[in-house]
Amino acid sequence: MREFTRQFGTELNKWALIIDLRWNQGGHIPYHILDLLRREVAFYSSDMRRPVPQAGPAYAHHGPKCLLINGVTQSGGDLLAYMVKKTGAATLMGTRTNGAMAGAGGLYIPFVDGGNSFVPTVGFHDANGKWAAEGVGVSPDIEVPDDPAARFDQGDPQLDAAIRVLLDQMREHSGRRSKAPF
Repeated sequence: MREFTRQFGTELNKWALIIDLRWNQGGHIPYHILDLLRREVAFYSSDMRRPVPQAGPAYAHHGPKCLLINGVTQSGGDLLAYMVKKTGAATLMGTRTNGAMAGAGGLYIPFVDGGNSFVPTVGFHDANGKWAAEGVGVSPDIEVPDDPAARFDQGDPQLDAAIRVLLDQMREHSGRRSKAPF
């Protein structure tokens, strides 16, 4: 969470954002990230010491956003993908998440070798009382299969697709940046 917050601040004036949630195996991260992704720019402040006006409220980004997901995204990663899809805070791209949202904690089975097993004790359902992502995962808005052969050659088909989609969305957002009045 510290790394996300530290790195997010330097990206706020970018025209678009790609957040890579692939291989995220969970944790209590979704709420803070979702809050930041959903903030809407209400004003800009111009400071003579900075070349670019700063959007407000703090940590608000006004451009299109994309969240990359894959089959290893699980638990808190599943939950963030679910909430982003539900709120429309960003475009989900990649492959369906793992669907392993069951939370573990509070019940640990110790092993003789010093390890332990976390027992799932929490399940997640939607407001209608149905299992939402549990066991099935979250489908992306735009499906982009991960090609291991392309990755071997230093490529990333999902990232490349996200860049293309965001470039198109940026054209739609062009000119929306505020300039300081004379």
